Amino acid sequence: MLHDYRTVTATGVDRDLADGLADLDGRVGSLTASPPGSLLEVVRMLDDICGTAEDLVGRAAFVGWVHPDAAVRDAGQKAYAELSAWRAGLPLRDDVAAVVLGRDAEAAPGDPEDAWRVARWTRDLRRSGHALPAADRARARELHDRLSAVEAVFDVNIADDTEGLELTREELDGLPDTFVDGLRAGSAPGTYAVSLDYPELRPFLAQGRRRDLRERLLRRSRDRGAAANRPLVAEGLAVRRELAALLGYPSWAHYATEVRMAGSPERARGLLDQLTAALDGPVAAENTELRDLLIEDGAPTDVRLEQWDLDYTRRIRSERRFGMDPAVLAEYFPVDAVLATMFELIGRLLGLTFPEAPIEDAATSWHEDVTLREVRDADGTLLGRVYLDLFPREGKFSHAAAFDLVRPRRAPDGSRSPGLTALVTNFSPPRDGRPALLRHDEMETLFHELGHVIHQNVTTGRYSAFAGTTTEGDFVEAPSQLMERWAWEPSVITGIARHWSTGAPLDPDVVERLTHARFAGALGRTARGLSLSRLDLALHEATEDVDLDEATRTAEAVLQLPYLDDTFFLGSFGHLFGGYDAGYYGYLWAEVIGDDMVGRFEREGILDPEVGRAFRTSVLEPGGSRDGDDLVEAFLGRPADPQSYLRARGWA
Repeated sequence: MLHDYRTVTATGVDRDLADGLADLDGRVGSLTASPPGSLLEVVRMLDDICGTAEDLVGRAAFVGWVHPDAAVRDAGQKAYAELSAWRAGLPLRDDVAAVVLGRDAEAAPGDPEDAWRVARWTRDLRRSGHALPAADRARARELHDRLSAVEAVFDVNIADDTEGLELTREELDGLPDTFVDGLRAGSAPGTYAVSLDYPELRPFLAQGRRRDLRERLLRRSRDRGAAANRPLVAEGLAVRRELAALLGYPSWAHYATEVRMAGSPERARGLLDQLTAALDGPVAAENTELRDLLIEDGAPTDVRLEQWDLDYTRRIRSERRFGMDPAVLAEYFPVDAVLATMFELIGRLLGLTFPEAPIEDAATSWHEDVTLREVRDADGTLLGRVYLDLFPREGKFSHAAAFDLVRPRRAPDGSRSPGLTALVTNFSPPRDGRPALLRHDEMETLFHELGHVIHQNVTTGRYSAFAGTTTEGDFVEAPSQLMERWAWEPSVITGIARHWSTGAPLDPDVVERLTHARFAGALGRTARGLSLSRLDLALHEATEDVDLDEATRTAEAVLQLPYLDDTFFLGSFGHLFGGYDAGYYGYLWAEVIGDDMVGRFEREGILDPEVGRAFRTSVLEPGGSRDGDDLVEAFLGRPADPQSYLRARGWA
């Protein structure tokens, strides 16, 4: 039976959380007081407890991101914080370590998935410091606690520092009225406040004609949170260095990458070095091209291209090269038509169907705009369900994500419980008699997030800890990177694109220009991602204090542009203390793998169901029960190779 989100109250969330935590603590206490005879039985019981905790997150905490009632959202956020602390604290418990590590050696289970889960629990307890002497273990916990405090304050300092520039309408030259009308009023009469939030920052940098104001806003953005966060960056890195040394690792980067597909900072850096060498010539050529565009736009002939010119000149280039207005193009992509084609296409490729859920199930959603689909196998077996929450609301999660509310898992008797996922986006809603329309980049986002939904629901494993997207962190985006490819397939675009009012198809010439624009901004995004990845890895490979400004300057050399002196970018680099420590490279890592897997489809048939089924069984169904390298090799027959990625973009 589905949880009824429509009847949720703040009091109910608090009660569900309290009861759930009491149940979890009771089950852990019973397990550690009277453990079963074998290590495998212990691990299975622990996994069932962890699965229950994840289900509680899906009930009590998830509403904090989406519920229309502010009191319920507040209760959900509180529940999320408490459940996150409970999950993080479980491997730190001495009684849990005692029933896993404190027993005589046993032969590894014969089933590979069982053996993998036992090995993971043993590894995670070792990483939590349970192999250390008592004094060192106590110090490790102190460091963990201090690191958690630094991470929490760091995020708050960024969130609280949003003040950008207050500008007149004349100073907003180049920005359309639709953008200006959405700005809040400035403190001075006749002014508008442009904040540092991306929905305001990015359009201003791309369209604002005043070069001096683009510089001011970018510098202000680079200094977001700087005053408060500079000492926290230094302290957080020092805490991580001490903790890594205490646990026996050469650096924090070695500690962090141990649990990822890369396995070591050396392997991650190897990919970054390959990409750096490949991008050197293309970046230089693009910078020359963008400088010429800046001059054509009215800058003096001796102008020097700066970082605040990049979005602006790339926008000019895109308009000249492709001549497409995203708003006009969106009129050919009504969201219902996009969803229908996506479900049909992905269903045919992967052997799935996505029927509408029965009315009584759909009625369990938290808002009237939210719909519910089932995910069924080709034989009709229910694999999972997905809520579609596509439009913005006040207080709702403001990005796009697939939340796993119930992780599917297989019981010891072989039966399988279906999954439950919520696909949450913020597309423009229907208005003034028009249906909801998608920009093409939003359609790409929908394909990407649907990839996560499918990954979460087709998993076949025994353990909730390995369900769907619970893979290594640097692999998890790879399947969804592959799924984006169909948003650029001409036959798919042609099949979807009909004007919402007239039913007219999209002109073939526009389809061709659109598909040719796929990698129009890829070089800039990749160069920036490469610089951030190198910076993140360098900071965490260090074994002593780092000159933070010089480290940033060195990493940004890949951009081949002047460094922005007198700014402290690291103060606003949320990923540094947001779970991506020594892991920012994972975005590029997954993109490379995704493109490599796309290559098999392109060789054997981009819409070939046989290849799609191989992708499903080799990559999606195992979830995290196998190493990412094994998943890639099972599908490609060889290790991942960045050449497909480089060739597709013209960089090889």
